[in-house]
Amino acid sequence: MPLPALSPRLALIAGKVPRGCRVADIGCDHAALCVWLVMSGLSPSALALDAAEGPLMAARETIEAYCCGRAVTPRLTRGFSNIGANEFDCAVIAGMGGDTIYQILADIPFAPPPGTSYILQPMTRDEQLRAYLAAAGYQIIGEDLVREKRRLYVVMTVTYTGVCRQITLEESVFGSIPAAHPLWPDYRDSRLNRLRKEYDGRAEKNKDTRYLQIENILRKNMLII
Repeated sequence: MPLPALSPRLALIAGKVPRGCRVADIGCDHAALCVWLVMSGLSPSALALDAAEGPLMAARETIEAYCCGRAVTPRLTRGFSNIGANEFDCAVIAGMGGDTIYQILADIPFAPPPGTSYILQPMTRDEQLRAYLAAAGYQIIGEDLVREKRRLYVVMTVTYTGVCRQITLEESVFGSIPAAHPLWPDYRDSRLNRLRKEYDGRAEKNKDTRYLQIENILRKNMLII
């Protein structure tokens, strides 16, 4: 049986899952990612998790269609509230706003197990997500980019170290995407444009610390004199 088709975004996420890891997909939607990971042999098992019954019904249909009922388990849960720390080695939290992702991580009801991988793909607010991760003791191991339907998505590979730190605005805005990445110029320019709009909007209102930090970034990138 052929593997389920994955979008470019989901394909990049799948490629970040370490081989042999049991996966927990938070917000699994139709469970195509879970089924693909198991059928490809990359993961021995997967939890297809969602907070709503509707997506879980779609997940069950996918699981049944691909005969993966023994390896892929659908479960109703809000974030990590209904799973145990020993049930997964890698968690995927994708297709949500960065604020939703960091709230899910903040609400984990157990200490993050050492060595667990987290594959995060925010739809928005990646800047705020990076700042939260650093402050909460998570380390971003790497970041990657993918284009799907003319939109850029960032995928973060994260682990928990317990070492909390504050990062600069520049680090939170641009992340750790390699400058040699073919999509880096487009990503950088989109973030600079966003900063320029915020800078212009603050100019008449509040020249606070963030305003000065944005000004420094814009000057560094020669967008203001």
